[in-house]
Amino acid sequence: TKVPVAVDAQELKINSNRLNRALENAKIKCDWLICDSVDVQMYNKRTSIESKAALNFSMAMNHVNTIMKRYSTQHPRIMVDRHGGRTNYRNDLQLCWPDAEIQILCEDSEMSRYRMQLGKSLATVTFASKSDEKHLPVALASMIAKYTRELKMIRLNRYFQNEIPELEPTAGYVKDGRRFLKEIEPFLADKGINRELLVRSS
Repeated sequence: TKVPVAVDAQELKINSNRLNRALENAKIKCDWLICDSVDVQMYNKRTSIESKAALNFSMAMNHVNTIMKRYSTQHPRIMVDRHGGRTNYRNDLQLCWPDAEIQILCEDSEMSRYRMQLGKSLATVTFASKSDEKHLPVALASMIAKYTRELKMIRLNRYFQNEIPELEPTAGYVKDGRRFLKEIEPFLADKGINRELLVRSS
């Protein structure tokens, strides 16, 4: 999918230059952006043996692990949006890093913060409610995830509309998603495409 999809490329270039100047003046550097997506097949397979919350936590901790390795000598401070209102994450962190020394710095209604030492590497991980409203990196992560979803929906719609020209596109949410699935069912059956490849089990 060609990007950008919703703004003029020249306008985006101007805004990008303005942002770069603002970041430079504030001595902020965006070093790295990454997004992992879980397709329906993987999601259904994983949630057949673990909860959705466990899958979300596992994917988030994959990113934490990558950050810890990439910045192993710099004591990264990592902000994570709180998962389902929980306040205790120490045991789950220990399962992810069995050899780490994990110290509880704070566990209350506002945040849960832990210091993890793995060999000579040190990292502080904080889980806090509404982190995307308070911390720019978390807000950016949320936007990247949503943007990635939209790009995938564009591809999905393009594929099926090429095969079924009269088909109306879908944003993929429940009510309209059901309409979309009903309209493409004859095509799926004809091509032998498993409907479960398009529908989450939970």
